[in-house]
Amino acid sequence: MTPDNADKTYLRALYKASGYSDEDLQKPLIAIANSWTELNPGHSHLRETAEHVKRGVWEAGGMPALIEVTVNRKFPHSGSPAAGWWDVPIPTYLKDRRKEYDKARKEEAL
Repeated sequence: MTPDNADKTYLRALYKASGYSDEDLQKPLIAIANSWTELNPGHSHLRETAEHVKRGVWEAGGMPALIEVTVNRKFPHSGSPAAGWWDVPIPTYLKDRRKEYDKARKEEAL
């Protein structure tokens, strides 16, 4: 994603306010799905892992962005003390998000 036209003024302003440079905004945006949460101690290591992945994306010339992974609340309780918050990511959610992203990119091109 390269928000470099007038239609992207709002998005560009949000990124700039978050500390990204004009150079950063020209790089490909790479989403990093992460199921880390303070409510699930079994995923505590994923916070640090995501930071390593982000550094790798920067080093490879991309602009990383962490995205939250939805959990499946119908899955049997995993034993986490956070009763009601289960820790199984839904791959379909990510697939659907990709479809939405692709559709938006096609509309931008028009």
